Amino acid sequence: MKCFTVVLLFSVLSSAATLDCQVSINLDIVAKTTVFTKKKEKILVHLDDKITSYVTELGPNIFSVEAFIPDIESRIYSEGPLNNVGESLRAAAWTRDVLAEVGCTLKR
Repeated sequence: MKCFTVVLLFSVLSSAATLDCQVSINLDIVAKTTVFTKKKEKILVHLDDKITSYVTELGPNIFSVEAFIPDIESRIYSEGPLNNVGESLRAAAWTRDVLAEVGCTLKR
């Protein structure tokens, strides 16, 4: 029983974050999903022909959201801390024809 408790405690302490993410193109939501991060692992949020987006947990409570937008041949990203439930990290790019946004909010 002690072994199970230690394993359970370790998995809870080392578990990564849960984020609610949203991706939009020209103000139209193209994806709304919940992702579970793993430290130092790039997690796919959304993939289609207009935008590919990821979130990465860079370290304790430090995250990166990024996206590639082929129509404008551009990559956008934002990095920062998410310490409390409800805090968000967002990145956006716009041209005359395209407004692309990706953002994630800490769920737990």
